[in-house]
Amino acid sequence: MSRRRLAWIAVIAAVALALFGLLRRPQRQVQAPTPPVPVETARVALGSVVERLAVTGNVQADKQAALTAQVPGRVVSVAVQEGDRVSPGQGLVQLETADYRATVEQARAGVYAARTRLAQARTAAIMQSTESSTSVKQAEAALTAARNRLEIVRQGARTQERMMAENTVTQAKANHDNALSNLRRVKTLFTAGAVSEQQVETAETAYQVAKAQYDSAQQQANLVSEGARPEEVRAAEAAVEQAEQAYRMAKAAVSQNEVRRQDVLAAQAGLEQAQALLVQARKRLADTTLTSPLDGYLVRRDVEPGELVGPGGSALLYVAQLSSVYLEALVSEIEVARVQVGQPVRVTIDALGGEVLLGRVARVVPAAQNSSRNFRVKVALRNPGARLRPGMFARGEIQVQERYGVTLVPKDALLSEAGANRVVLVSQGKAVFRSVQIGYRDDREVEIKQGLLPGDEVIISGQVRLNEGDPVQGSATRWQPAAAEGDH
Repeated sequence: MSRRRLAWIAVIAAVALALFGLLRRPQRQVQAPTPPVPVETARVALGSVVERLAVTGNVQADKQAALTAQVPGRVVSVAVQEGDRVSPGQGLVQLETADYRATVEQARAGVYAARTRLAQARTAAIMQSTESSTSVKQAEAALTAARNRLEIVRQGARTQERMMAENTVTQAKANHDNALSNLRRVKTLFTAGAVSEQQVETAETAYQVAKAQYDSAQQQANLVSEGARPEEVRAAEAAVEQAEQAYRMAKAAVSQNEVRRQDVLAAQAGLEQAQALLVQARKRLADTTLTSPLDGYLVRRDVEPGELVGPGGSALLYVAQLSSVYLEALVSEIEVARVQVGQPVRVTIDALGGEVLLGRVARVVPAAQNSSRNFRVKVALRNPGARLRPGMFARGEIQVQERYGVTLVPKDALLSEAGANRVVLVSQGKAVFRSVQIGYRDDREVEIKQGLLPGDEVIISGQVRLNEGDPVQGSATRWQPAAAEGDH
């Protein structure tokens, strides 16, 4: 055969084989379009984020006191039971008082005796001071007089005294001469019978008186002129020595004033000591009654009548003021910097059926616990009706930050796998997967920092079984952020 013929045979065979293959291939069936998957959607919205820090702890009384015995004794009575309301100053525990009352009476008698001693010491001091002062003045005056007398005796008569003595002699001599002349004249007249004998006697008497006065004046003038005799000087000197001795004795008696003053001081100190003992005895008697220092409740009682108690023992009663209490919670050292005094706190009390109370951070203790490195935070709580009791467990949420204008989606819109976060959008009726960067999240909503815009429609239910591009039919919810922007 020619080559051209062979080539045509080959082409015909190939076409025949191709036709045979087409005849054996099954015919493709035309499938109907996939129906859209029903899903629930929500719109991305702007709102505010309130960041809360979860903590737990126990309720503590704001003010509480442990009452212990201050004096030894036997318990006579206990006036309260656990849970009873108590007021400040109310007697709670009574100890025996007989011995302490006796001590008070003894101390009171000691004060009375000390006051008596002080009064006596003061009286003696006044008398001593008066007597010594008077004695000194009298002795000083006597000494001055004795010294003056001695000086006069030693010096003799002064010029004025001599002149006075001479004048006295002159006057006495004149009186003497006149009396003598009158006597002579009367005697002459008597001889002549001109006067009576009585007149003569009168003249004689006058003469004798004048003569005596003249002699005395002469003797006094002689004494003045001659000066004191030695025995008179010795007598004056002895008088001065006696006066000096008396003055020294009077001055020595003044030193007794200081002794009496010291007696007064000692008596005053004794009175103060006795008064201190009385105050102490009264205090110990008062301590036999244990009273409440607070207006609150008795939360614990560890004493019964008949027990012997004393200082240094364990507490007998515990009293707590429950008008205000606080939650003592622990915060890690990583989070404590976000906690500030005054921040609001939502507190849930399980013992009250999950009731939520509102409080505020009252204090952040600046020192961490050695073992856990946690910091104690005290949250103040109001406690009307005293329903909160110390020891109750509580859960708190501290509001540490609030931000506005934040992009939010419901928490059910978020898909998290292997550390990646995605949401499923509805775009032109199809499912579109979108990676997002999230921020704060709670049990209701999630903050979207990057990947979505307000108004985007996200699937919140039914997205788990979807694939990229699947048709969906959304049913929008009326979701809105918990605190949408503009609601503040």
